Amino acid sequence: MQMNWNSIVVTQKNIPALCFAGSVSIFVFLAWGSPGWHDTAEFAAVGRLFSISHSPGHPLYTLLSGGASVYLPFADIGFRAAFSSGVFTALACLFIAAIILEDGDYSSFHLFWLSGVFLSAPVLFQTARSEVYTLQAAMWALCGWCLYRWCRRRDARYFLIAGFVLGLSGGNHIFLAVLPLPIVLILVLRQQPSMKVFCGWCICGAFGFFVYALLPIRSDKLYFGWGSPTTFERLLMMMSGRDWAANFGDVDVDLLEQLLLLGEAFVHELGVIAFPVALIVCCSSVFVAIKMRHWTAQFAFAVGASFLIGRCLLTIDRGNPDLMGYLLPGYLSIATGCLLTAKLYQPSIRRLGVLLGIVFLLATIGRLEFRPSESAARRYAEQLF
Repeated sequence: MQMNWNSIVVTQKNIPALCFAGSVSIFVFLAWGSPGWHDTAEFAAVGRLFSISHSPGHPLYTLLSGGASVYLPFADIGFRAAFSSGVFTALACLFIAAIILEDGDYSSFHLFWLSGVFLSAPVLFQTARSEVYTLQAAMWALCGWCLYRWCRRRDARYFLIAGFVLGLSGGNHIFLAVLPLPIVLILVLRQQPSMKVFCGWCICGAFGFFVYALLPIRSDKLYFGWGSPTTFERLLMMMSGRDWAANFGDVDVDLLEQLLLLGEAFVHELGVIAFPVALIVCCSSVFVAIKMRHWTAQFAFAVGASFLIGRCLLTIDRGNPDLMGYLLPGYLSIATGCLLTAKLYQPSIRRLGVLLGIVFLLATIGRLEFRPSESAARRYAEQLF
């Protein structure tokens, strides 16, 4: 019996779209049906009223979630805002799947691990509530896909789009946009674009960042919002997040202790089964990426490490629900690096990776739970007081 390779190729090309559709189908059942707790109620209200959130303002999230809150023809405002987070996560899944497709063919290793990652608690908890972190993850996944296409095809259009997306990501959460920027600049300089193309990239980034103009435009129409960025000085103060990041770099423990606390947080989120499995695959993938000089995977790991190290510069509070939000883009970047190295393993090692992927997927599914806003609020209040 002859295998129909054309149909296999068509199926492979459809996987990113199928990942997006499947993710949305799952996330629609997990989105909270109320404003929720902590910052979620704020972001739901800010999006609905096109107002201003707490520093650094998050204007891109306000525009996109506001559009969903106003124009989706079903459910209440709280659900619409939370569901927009699900759409952003599904977009991140789509572009990560597209990066894998650009690098090579899919295997069962990719499918099991991709499913496990997007069903794991660090992803689902941020997806279920209205917050800026899933949008940031989607922005970085799109940027990574554009940079990868530019590096492989030398098509400057993808490079310019990547610059625009980087600027937009700064208009969503400036701190999370700056963290991996040195890694991106190293990649760009390594590719040696022409001065004309590089200047165009910078201009596109500045144009994307111009979304911050929403803040002074809306500052005199605040039914609900933070600050009053009516002057350039006040706008810069809000964008800098000075009040919000007062303890940036001012932690009482060393970097190693902070990393151990992050590891403890991941054990809590992933569970005692999934975490060691993920750690084994991650460490082996980093080793293989370095040994085989797979620069795409190395770039993904470097971006992920920048988020982990950057988060260590702020005091780690496991009771804060935003902890995994800060780490979400880095978590997905590291997962992408692991998926990209799958083809470099020997067949026997790859089969073991498939088995570990099944264990990771089953462990994450076993930990799926709906977290009502009341119990989550109580848990956070206990940590706070």
